[in-house]
Amino acid sequence: MLSVYYFMTAGGVKPDTGDVAKYVWYLHAMLISFSFIVSIILLNLLISIMSGTYAEVKKSAEKEWRLLIARDVVEIDSSGSFGGPFGRLGPKWIPLSKDWMKENGHKLRKDQLHKARDAHINNIKAQVDETKEQVSDIKQQILSLQQDMRDLTSMLLANRNGGGGLPPGDEPTTAGGR
Repeated sequence: MLSVYYFMTAGGVKPDTGDVAKYVWYLHAMLISFSFIVSIILLNLLISIMSGTYAEVKKSAEKEWRLLIARDVVEIDSSGSFGGPFGRLGPKWIPLSKDWMKENGHKLRKDQLHKARDAHINNIKAQVDETKEQVSDIKQQILSLQQDMRDLTSMLLANRNGGGGLPPGDEPTTAGGR
């Protein structure tokens, strides 16, 4: 310990005291104060290094977290595309993940993204099925209208050519008719 003290004082104190050491209490006071001051300085240095490191880590942590989330989204998006009428559904479910992130913060995981995407896909499938039913109903109505128009056209042509007009039993019942 004495050699460290002598080294740190840059030779200001000579270790050779001869046979009799004068002012030993002064030397002890200097050693004690030196120990306290050096430990305080070293602790301050350690704290400043750690706070600088912490600030750098905090800056880069957000960027790294966003990069990992983007990688997960790209992985999920590239693995789950549908063929046929569905196409790629990736961009349509991203708002769901944004809402989830607002509620739960940094706890986002791949399985929650998969669940959100699957729920949105199931919703789209239900909409497609409902649309198909509506289209088939419209097709039935169109076929019914086409049949009615054919019947009406054939009746009008038969009436124009002087034919019997309406089949028996389908005469109009209104008053004043011919």
